[in-house]
Amino acid sequence: MGGGGGAPPPGELDFERGADHLMFENLKRKPKEGDKVAVELHFAESGTVKVDFPVKAATYNPTSHASH
Repeated sequence: MGGGGGAPPPGELDFERGADHLMFENLKRKPKEGDKVAVELHFAESGTVKVDFPVKAATYNPTSHASH
């Protein structure tokens, strides 16, 4: 995340629609909706955190309950 945003330690950062986000470029393959993408996040203070991100539709809206 460029720009120095985020939460100060030992804070928490929620990735919300229209707010902070991660962008993946130059992927070896395009993940499909329903896949999970394993990611390692590296932090200066807390080390490495492994996260599995679910792949959602580009039109996914977490405030809409229609997709549940």
